[in-house]
Amino acid sequence: MNTVSDKTDLGTISQKNINISLAGSYYYTWCLAENWFVSPNISPELGLRFTDNESPTENNSVTSLTKALNVGLQFGFTNPVISAGAKFSFNSNNISNSSSTNLTNDKNFTSLYFAYRLDPPQFLEKTVDGIENTLGM
Repeated sequence: MNTVSDKTDLGTISQKNINISLAGSYYYTWCLAENWFVSPNISPELGLRFTDNESPTENNSVTSLTKALNVGLQFGFTNPVISAGAKFSFNSNNISNSSSTNLTNDKNFTSLYFAYRLDPPQFLEKTVDGIENTLGM
């Protein structure tokens, strides 16, 4: 649940939103050369948003249709000791309802990362090894 509120001369105005959505995602990784990779992804989403608006003069509830499309591209380098790369993402969200309200929110962002791989704790390594042996992996 997401709650937004503001205080005005007339009193407190608040809006409570609950979003329920279903998304299918597809990721694919190409190994370009030893330890180098590129991984694009796409994720369309469809859902409902339930909104309760409360103010000193009016209270109402609205149900809206939500649509989203998330697209990304990640590339980098990985080996048993380090992992480094960049991720580019584009997210487009649309909320519309029967009262002709239409809200579109587009976001683009980039993430750079560097990771150093530590040896796992002994108890975790034994647990994973036990699971792999049980499943015959």
